[in-house]
Amino acid sequence: MLRRKFLCAAAAAPFAIAKTELTHLERVDRALAGRDVDRAPFSFWHHFGLDTPEAHAKVTLDFHRAYRTDIVKVMSDFPYPKRRASGTS
Repeated sequence: MLRRKFLCAAAAAPFAIAKTELTHLERVDRALAGRDVDRAPFSFWHHFGLDTPEAHAKVTLDFHRAYRTDIVKVMSDFPYPKRRASGTS
């Protein structure tokens, strides 16, 4: 029963709190400060498993724009380059 009450309140909150939509940054900043928001900040991340970092960056940003997430978290599937040890040939 608690889940149902929460979901109903969450669905109604944007209509009760604000008539204007906040920007992603405003929404996150206000939520972190404990202030009213038009809706809860939303994010989702996924390992896309692509072949190049460039393709990964493009798909991540496309996903962010399509689903209007408030936070973009990069899930890198690519290893960092290793430095060669100094003094070795």
